Amino acid sequence: MKQNNVDKQTILLVDDKKDNLRILQITLEPLGYAILAAPSGEVALKIAEKARPDLVLLDVMMPGIDGFETLRRLKTNAATRSLPVIFITAKTDPVDVERFFAAGAVDYIRKPFCQKKCAVACVFTLCFRGSSHRRRTCRTPFYRNRCLSRSQFPITIRPNRRG
Repeated sequence: MKQNNVDKQTILLVDDKKDNLRILQITLEPLGYAILAAPSGEVALKIAEKARPDLVLLDVMMPGIDGFETLRRLKTNAATRSLPVIFITAKTDPVDVERFFAAGAVDYIRKPFCQKKCAVACVFTLCFRGSSHRRRTCRTPFYRNRCLSRSQFPITIRPNRRG
């Protein structure tokens, strides 16, 4: 948690599948992030209010309250309102994607997820946290590469140069 390690950014992982939580943890811990995990939206809300993570990776489809309701509650709480949230989902229909952003997510990761893409999305979001520039121009692979240094992310990411 932040009081124990001030310079580490914290990511809260929320997924009802333990295997997904473990894969995400294995992907993100080597990048220097402190990881918190929650098996449900209800638990995530409690952790988020208490620990104030820097980023939330949130599964959309979970028993109990789903990802949309969890995000809605995070956004209505003054203590967690500004947390960036990335949805993790198998739903990638354009209508669903539009709904993710309308709900307040800053990005989404498609399941089954690629570990590199997941890591890049997290680094990218945390790199530009608080910047309106992030939402407008930095969604392209070129800008994602510019915020990554070899020390932060030793895997080579090549920009997509197609028009």
